[in-house]
Amino acid sequence: MINKEILLQKCCQLSDSAIKGVKMSVCYILLTGFGYFVLLGALLAGCSSGQAIDAPLQRYYFPLHELEKEKIYTYKCEARDSLDDQLWVIRSEIRDGKTIMLGKIRQSDGTLTHQWREEECSTGMVMTDYSMSLNKDKAVSSNIIYDDVFPFRADKGGIFLFDMQWSDPANPGAKYELIRNRIYTGDTILAVMGKRIPCIHFKVRERIEVDQEGILGLDMNGDEYYGEGIGLVRFIRQIGDKRPVYTLASVREL
Repeated sequence: MINKEILLQKCCQLSDSAIKGVKMSVCYILLTGFGYFVLLGALLAGCSSGQAIDAPLQRYYFPLHELEKEKIYTYKCEARDSLDDQLWVIRSEIRDGKTIMLGKIRQSDGTLTHQWREEECSTGMVMTDYSMSLNKDKAVSSNIIYDDVFPFRADKGGIFLFDMQWSDPANPGAKYELIRNRIYTGDTILAVMGKRIPCIHFKVRERIEVDQEGILGLDMNGDEYYGEGIGLVRFIRQIGDKRPVYTLASVREL
């Protein structure tokens, strides 16, 4: 875990007046595509393969040992938000002695919007590759600055950072950056797929920055809930007066 003050300062560098200029198309892509994403800060202890020794939160992440065959996690948004379902296609495999998770996000019509690769370490999951489809063009790869996806151990109030940068071929003069702080708050119970599920909760603070003849930024808040033996069960993002809530509706083999 890294210093709270440093992380919060990184997300609050720009003035509020700059926020108004961010392109909402970028925000929409992040909101409807990343949703959860699943993304945090660099593991200071480094990434060593093997089973975590002290990992009380590991059981709340996607059950990698059950994902050798691809499964589809379907997340539905509340009807009032009128947003498309998100279909997360997830599988795991062993490569060179390391456990890898491969993920894709598709819209309900099958359109691929995001794909990524994670690696299991003794202290948690880290992101190794991430790409997205912008404006239905060829997938764009990102440059991952801080790579944590999910910690296997965290104290209440612990802050974790994910940071990635990318460019849009349709707008080559601009550079984009997503900075995401996630704050672990503890456990709770949620009703998911007709059952009461033990969960853990992260508060999320995000900032999207667009560097094009000056830096423009937009701040967002949200929540993420992970269910025991399931993985991500609910994610929420708030941009202005919009606050879509996605909840896991089903899990099935592909």
